[in-house]
Amino acid sequence: MANRTKIILVVVVVALVVVYYRFVWTPASRKLADRRDVYHKVSTELRKTEVVAANLERVQRRYEVLTERWEKAKVMLPKEKEVPSLLEGITTAGMKSGIKFDLFEPQATLPRGIYSEFPINVGVTGDFHDMAKFLSAIGNLPRIVNIADIQLKGTTKKMLDVDFKALTYIITEGGGGENVE
Repeated sequence: MANRTKIILVVVVVALVVVYYRFVWTPASRKLADRRDVYHKVSTELRKTEVVAANLERVQRRYEVLTERWEKAKVMLPKEKEVPSLLEGITTAGMKSGIKFDLFEPQATLPRGIYSEFPINVGVTGDFHDMAKFLSAIGNLPRIVNIADIQLKGTTKKMLDVDFKALTYIITEGGGGENVE
């Protein structure tokens, strides 16, 4: 082969390599790089989603537990005063304990943020053990009832006059109180 033919052959091969590199290899490598970027982004999103999915079951169980607790709390902290059922619960506790009621006087509610406090002035007479049973029974009512401002007076050797404030609570929408009807 002549030198000239060799040079032309080399030039043609170099030209083909340049054309291949410019029009085939470079666009393909750009596409490959773009697809690698997309792959890495999708892989990262997939890992994040897998982490969320792994925690989803735990979060759902926690949600169920909290929902159950909230339902129990709603029984203990109703949206309304429910004076008749509260009166019935306290009266029944008193009768079962053997004490006598002298006073049962609901007061106006007092707003305390997301709940209101509903005080009831109560006066009862009975012996010490009956009084203890009665106060224990109030503490075991389905509603939250706290006893405050207890005043004990001995009337006879065995009998006590006890005045106290029974405090129960009501969930309020805007945190405002309600008045007793």
